[in-house]
Amino acid sequence: MHLLLLFSLIAYFFGIVAFFHHLFRRRPLSFKGAIFFISLGFLSHSAILVGLLRYERETYSIPFGYFTFFSWCIVLASLLAEFRFKIRYISFFLIPISMLLLGHSYYQPHLAAEVLYPTMFWFFAHTIFFFLGYAALAITFAVGIMFILQERQLKSKQAGLIYHRLPSLEVLDHINGLAVDIGFPLISAGIMTGIIWSRQRYLGGFIGIDKLWPVIATWIIYAILFFGRIVLGWRGRRAAQVSVIGFMVALLGYVLHII
Repeated sequence: MHLLLLFSLIAYFFGIVAFFHHLFRRRPLSFKGAIFFISLGFLSHSAILVGLLRYERETYSIPFGYFTFFSWCIVLASLLAEFRFKIRYISFFLIPISMLLLGHSYYQPHLAAEVLYPTMFWFFAHTIFFFLGYAALAITFAVGIMFILQERQLKSKQAGLIYHRLPSLEVLDHINGLAVDIGFPLISAGIMTGIIWSRQRYLGGFIGIDKLWPVIATWIIYAILFFGRIVLGWRGRRAAQVSVIGFMVALLGYVLHII
């Protein structure tokens, strides 16, 4: 299990190095190499998750399963966005985050010591909704950074290194809005299923407020962004800035939620 994890980290690292080379040299082979290494790491990463199925399903409820699955969702989202929208540098911003999460899981036990919960259905629903939602919101983080960088290039009226590498502001804003429209309902569903699971887990009670407030803070930020785009017509730099800040809070909140 740990060998596959190390292989995934190494493959992701070479993918990032290839992205760096493509950024400075613009060699088509560099980009193909980046996608190859990241895809190779993703396959190895997927094998880890499949391997966990050999053990008790409660394995997914411990930190190793949390971090491994969350980092996998982020890589999946970045690859889908790369191919769907033909934007080459989304993975450049997201794979390092996935590597940090996956690297942290290396130091976590990968077997569940005991059956933790009387029923796992709502726990798995909560986990899947949350991780897929966070992965979608990770896209808003990447395109938010791209938007801010591209806007600064345009305002300076000097075509820098990344000016011709990034899409137009309109395309980036469209992707941002689409990712928010997908991610916010998913994390809302994650909170709802989490409440149901919590009542089962704690026999009618709820998880402690110290575990809950980071999730609520994340939901509030993206609720503001979601309804701000619909009601107030938020677009452009404001939406990009909230997206970047929101995902940083979400990532911190996730870590605080499970420790």
